[in-house]
Amino acid sequence: MIEASAKAVYEFVSEPDNLPKWAGGLARSEVIRRGEELIAESPMGTVTVRFVPRNPFGVVDHDVVLPDGAVVHNPLRVLDHPDGAEVVFTLRQRDMSDDEFDRDTRMVEDDLARLKSLLEAREEADGAATGPPMRRLVSSGSPYEPEIGFSRAVRVGDRVLVSGTGPVWPDGSCDPDAEVQARRCLEIIETALTEAGATLADVVRTRMFITTPDAAAGVSRAHGAVFGEIRPAATMIIVAGLLDPRWVVEIEAEARPGSA
Repeated sequence: MIEASAKAVYEFVSEPDNLPKWAGGLARSEVIRRGEELIAESPMGTVTVRFVPRNPFGVVDHDVVLPDGAVVHNPLRVLDHPDGAEVVFTLRQRDMSDDEFDRDTRMVEDDLARLKSLLEAREEADGAATGPPMRRLVSSGSPYEPEIGFSRAVRVGDRVLVSGTGPVWPDGSCDPDAEVQARRCLEIIETALTEAGATLADVVRTRMFITTPDAAAGVSRAHGAVFGEIRPAATMIIVAGLLDPRWVVEIEAEARPGSA
């Protein structure tokens, strides 16, 4: 039992970014979002987590895809209790040995104890945040992200930073027109912002890198079509070249969700 309202417990537990704060048996560091999936580093290795959609019933069930491809369904419920909230996690033994089941039981008990401690401390602090803001990493699925070591976007607190974004199409093609390329960059940026919980209206700064002055007019039109009413701070810089020689523009953005 947790001495906090069921609503507060549900809101905390159902937010994927909070997973590393309490579920050490599942996520040891910040999670990476890939669409509806979460990629996390666990004691078992890299796992993929899929939560059920948010709902008014306190259901926080989630499937965990283990490194070997096996899928484990984890029923988790947040229930009203006269003294706060009750969290019910169902752990099934199935094909596990007694030792493995005991190990998993201890991990779940540790996670639930950590959750209780966190939320009761938050309740005592009248909703104050616990610790520094968590980092949320947004992936586009690019194979270069782990190779180079970057994320399409990173959210820390109320800041969302979108990496320099080139005009990449799924089929590997690249339209030579500067305005078309800029529109494609902005489409990718919008997708990343959405996954990070922001919108184009929340953007407060953009930077546009172009390889020739001839691209300025087309890039400006594309940028103006999206941000004409939003008016973020913006910079356009001419550079010697970009990663792909076909690119004439690359755009990065910063947003403050809720600032619109």
